[in-house]
Amino acid sequence: PLSEFLRKLKGCTCGHETIELAALLPGDALELSERLLARHSPDQTSPKLAQTIASESLGNPLYIHEMVRFFARPQPPGEPARPALTLAGLLHIRVAQLPEDTRYLMEIIAVAGRPITLTHTLAAAGLDGDVRPALQHLVNAELLSLNDVDDDQELACSDEKARSAVLAQLDGHALRGFHERLAHTYEQAGDANPERLAFHYRAAREFELANRYTVAAADLAWARHDFAQAARHYATAVELNTLDPEVSHELRLKLARALQAAGRDQEV
Repeated sequence: PLSEFLRKLKGCTCGHETIELAALLPGDALELSERLLARHSPDQTSPKLAQTIASESLGNPLYIHEMVRFFARPQPPGEPARPALTLAGLLHIRVAQLPEDTRYLMEIIAVAGRPITLTHTLAAAGLDGDVRPALQHLVNAELLSLNDVDDDQELACSDEKARSAVLAQLDGHALRGFHERLAHTYEQAGDANPERLAFHYRAAREFELANRYTVAAADLAWARHDFAQAARHYATAVELNTLDPEVSHELRLKLARALQAAGRDQEV
């Protein structure tokens, strides 16, 4: 059962404590880069290389360590040419070298765009086996963060740079497929807000369903007196609805009402 699986997952070695690390000051980042280069590759130490690593890492000590360890090591014979010395290049290689099943999980999580529960991840991926090794791999690679939420776990890319590295390797067809699977997963679970469903259906180019949930999100925002949000969603719904003039007219009336309520009469 899923509850038993989650209990085992929480007890595995990928359980961890999150420690927030503030970015280093530029001078400290440079000093750390120089020291690590001197330790890992004394022959390649240079002020320019250290400065590039410090700058590309944005002061993140973990990224500094990873960039030094990867780019300063000797390149084995037959290994593909390395990309330019950038954090994006490092993450691109790291994602490309993931085992297929592990990368597939990471792609689901990245396309979700916000934290997603393990339950929803497995459902969208169509997996029912033991994914603990894959999750451990992603955590160890510093691509994934895990947080306990009630009886589930919430998964997310470690940061936006890691997410971008995953998305950059997906073509349009693959992206639409992932968005469609996520939308269906959330819809079947019945616990996703309409805005999230609208986002995924729109990205999957299922515009009729996207329009339905966009209107639902607008109505919900109107009901809680968030008129600016309601106006934004109604405007999107007007753009999505190109077939039914009667529905379009009704949406424009709702948009005008929301704009007026938000104090934006000049836009009506």
